[in-house]
Amino acid sequence: MSCNSNSQTKKNDVNNTSAQEPIRVEPINGIERAYFASGCFWCVEAIYESVKGVQEVISGYSGGHTENPTYESSNTGRTGHAESVEVYYDPSVVSFE
Repeated sequence: MSCNSNSQTKKNDVNNTSAQEPIRVEPINGIERAYFASGCFWCVEAIYESVKGVQEVISGYSGGHTENPTYESSNTGRTGHAESVEVYYDPSVVSFE
C-alpha cells in the first residue's frame, strides 16, 4: 500500500465547494472529536495516532453519494467520497491553537 493519491477528482471540482461554518460536535466525557479528510486515511491516521492527547483515530469516508462505500469502490473516484478520519482527543492536552 502507498500513501500516494490516485484520485481522479479534477482540480476545479475541489475548488467549487462552498465554505461552511464548522459544526460543533459535543464532547463525550470530556473527549472532543474532530474530522479530517486529507488524502490517504491510513497515512493521516498514523500521524494523528502519534500526537500526545489523541486517544483514538478511526478511518472512514465522508461525503459521497454511495451508501456504505468500500475501499475498492471509493478509489475509483466515482462514489464522491473522501477518505477521512475521526479523531478523539483530550482538549486539555492537545488543541487547535
